[in-house]
Amino acid sequence: LVHLTVAPHPHFRRSGKDLELRVPVTLAEAMLGASIEVPTPNGKVQLKIPAGSSSGRRLRVRGQGGLSEIGPPGDLYVELQVKLPDKLSEAEQSDEEVKRAVQTIGKLYHEQPRAQLIW
Repeated sequence: LVHLTVAPHPHFRRSGKDLELRVPVTLAEAMLGASIEVPTPNGKVQLKIPAGSSSGRRLRVRGQGGLSEIGPPGDLYVELQVKLPDKLSEAEQSDEEVKRAVQTIGKLYHEQPRAQLIW
């Protein structure tokens, strides 16, 4: 009798035959769309990020999940996580062009992002 325990992967999570992966993306990649490289059990693949993607958006990569004894492999679900720069230098914080760009983006919201949060 052999008992195996599989240690959790630092980035991938398994859900049945499917795999889940959180991938950090830049604000520009999320807003404008991009093609990024993501790791899979079978090697790296290109993933197209649609323009206007928010954090939490899930994209599916078919056939790149876990293997199964029966049937085709599962899928890889990539959850986008918009990552802002860790630390802006004081020069960048005072840069009026950066401030105007952020304020312009802020004006694009047509509704309050937390309007649906209720008790």
